[in-house]
Amino acid sequence: GKKKNQHSHFLSILCTAPLSKPTILTSNNTAVETKDFSLTCNATGQIHAYKWFINGVAPAGLRIQLSPDRRTLTLRSLTRSDNKGPYVCEIENPFYRNRSDPFTLDVAYGPDIATIVHSPDEYPTGANITLSCVADSNPAAQFTWLHNGQPVSNSATFSIIASLSDAGTYTCTASNSFTGLTRTATKNIIIYGEYLDWAPNFVWGSLFPWHDRNRQK
Repeated sequence: GKKKNQHSHFLSILCTAPLSKPTILTSNNTAVETKDFSLTCNATGQIHAYKWFINGVAPAGLRIQLSPDRRTLTLRSLTRSDNKGPYVCEIENPFYRNRSDPFTLDVAYGPDIATIVHSPDEYPTGANITLSCVADSNPAAQFTWLHNGQPVSNSATFSIIASLSDAGTYTCTASNSFTGLTRTATKNIIIYGEYLDWAPNFVWGSLFPWHDRNRQK
């Protein structure tokens, strides 16, 4: 006789236990400009779908990539102007849905360039010299100052009272340990001695004592 077609019927049993609250795992501790950065939605339970929201809107853009299961969102070649979010992942099945806590993107960048704030190049002895260095960086740059190659300060700004030994080359170094970038700026400073008004008369009077006596007559 004819062979009967046998049909197997599979019944999907849906687990109706509530879904756990998802957490967002990041590929690195720090998001760094020009690098890629991934967010992964981490959760347990019978998950049928993953969704992402950036500021409440589904992700879109050439540099945003989603894994095939949409569990991982990758931002390609980060820039400092990238959307900070918040980023939220959502998991769902036919019975439940749950959302992660929001994640805010903080992109480390810079320093782009170190600049010594405009200040004079020449000072008389005894003058107050204040040197300031600025650099756009996130987080804020760490600064070091060198005078003729020797460290003199670990602050963005430092002040000294000018003496002749303070002349020379001052180098500001701005660095960011998160990006690994370092930038420098240099400035040459000249110190000149002040000629005191009384000095010539004092010397003249010491060499020629009668000069002062004659003047007093």
